[in-house]
Amino acid sequence: MSDRISCPEPDCGHDMPLSMMQCPHCGRPSRFPNVIQARLPEERSALTRRYNRTVSAAGTRGTSKQLEAFERFVETAHPVMCCSVGEVQRLAGSDSELGRTFYMRGSTNLEKGSHVLRGPAWDAIRPAAETAFFGDDVKRLIHFAALSPDDQGLSSYGECSVTLRTNLTNYRTSLLENNMLVFFKEKCEDYWRTERIPRGYRAAWEDRARLAVAKLGERLKPDHKDAEFAAILLTRGPSTADDEFIELHVLGSITVRTIEKIVLNRRPPKTKSSVLRALNYKLDRYNVAWLDRSSMP
Repeated sequence: MSDRISCPEPDCGHDMPLSMMQCPHCGRPSRFPNVIQARLPEERSALTRRYNRTVSAAGTRGTSKQLEAFERFVETAHPVMCCSVGEVQRLAGSDSELGRTFYMRGSTNLEKGSHVLRGPAWDAIRPAAETAFFGDDVKRLIHFAALSPDDQGLSSYGECSVTLRTNLTNYRTSLLENNMLVFFKEKCEDYWRTERIPRGYRAAWEDRARLAVAKLGERLKPDHKDAEFAAILLTRGPSTADDEFIELHVLGSITVRTIEKIVLNRRPPKTKSSVLRALNYKLDRYNVAWLDRSSMP
């Protein structure tokens, strides 16, 4: 992330790196660099061109009605991240506990591989990809989630699916139309020459439906029903490498008060029911909904 902007403060206005969260001249916050990047005029223009091409093609294919319904459906999707029961227990203990980003979990995590796709090939591109997207400092403060049509998200990444409160996250969330590492590998082959990530594949929260249309609109058919939209927006594959989704990047701290709902999809071995009841009680203090789906068929 090498772009530069002017400090938005009227009594400063000096040039600064886009990736900095504070102006180096006046010290005041420049808000959230990932969102600023997604809202750059050239980024939004490129996304609008992709969106318009998809809308036009839908008219030719006779899927305009389905496309409009799909766009409305995406507006109702949720930011859902997944984590372990242990992480939920830690957060539920106090609203002073902060959610851990990938880098906050320690160097041992880097040695194990990517939080999304594990293996040497992905380990090799992860630091470069995240630095290219966010800058070296900001990447350490990013929480990854998925734009989910339900409260489950990509549950293969943890026993618990965590729905975030949009009123506490939408203004600091940017979107990428695919898993960041997959995207970097497939679409950024010229990055080392141009130092530019292709435009039109990122969005701020308010443009999430346009991004989804640009990516997925061509998959719609004239006989598609509304009930089928969920599987188009997010597909859980047989492995994490096969998951198909729109990735969310939430910048900054997360506490139990940032969470709206938690679903337990799988109960860890030897976890007692009393432990889960106690966890439910703690979450209830912060008005976090709890659903134990681990025993459901």
